[in-house]
Amino acid sequence: MSVFRTEGSLLFTEKPFVCVLHYNQRLKRCDHCFEEKKLTNCRLCDKIAYCSSQCEEKGWPMHKFECPNMKRISPKIVPESVGMMARIIYKLKYCKGLAVKGFYGEKENEYRTFGNLQSHYEELQQDRKRLEDFLSLTHILEDFMGHTEVLPPPTELLTIYGKMLINSFNIMDPNMNTIGSGLYLGASRFDHSCVPNAVATFSGTTISIRLIKPVSPFDWSKGTARAYAVYELSKPKMF
Repeated sequence: MSVFRTEGSLLFTEKPFVCVLHYNQRLKRCDHCFEEKKLTNCRLCDKIAYCSSQCEEKGWPMHKFECPNMKRISPKIVPESVGMMARIIYKLKYCKGLAVKGFYGEKENEYRTFGNLQSHYEELQQDRKRLEDFLSLTHILEDFMGHTEVLPPPTELLTIYGKMLINSFNIMDPNMNTIGSGLYLGASRFDHSCVPNAVATFSGTTISIRLIKPVSPFDWSKGTARAYAVYELSKPKMF
């Protein structure tokens, strides 16, 4: 049996918990799969587009909540951070988001849920700049969602904001251009490093993590240390 996982080994792949397209990619890429294909705009809000009826059907359980709000605030555009926060709230409230598991290992108990994600809540409370950003985001979020939803209380909203900040990835196209952002539950278990041993790549919205150097097998159950460190990715501009 090999002692090492070899260079190029695929550690895992994962679909996002939620994701949003970059503002300059809307109506250029499918809002569900992020692919560049022939698109059809949403018939109700005209603010997002899909490449097929299948993608529209898969995207509708989430989009149906934001669609009337997008239409109502038009021609204003929803900032990406607000769109991501709104989708997280919709996911948790209407789509059984708390029960979703993101597996990072091979064992049945090696997974994370949204509730397991770190928020760095205490640090956020001491970060004046982040709190100012959060308050600004909250005002826009209330304008966007407030007509149809009762937002979570401030402490819960700040926790969601922190989890979004800490655990989001830039979603890249094959040319390494940022096309959107996604929150991945399993991938949140992998740390960032300036001297990485693994790299995150994307196919549409699906994240894949592969080794770029051999490493010893790791038992996730033995301590909290993370086995693999992916390339340090710049935070999305919206955050």
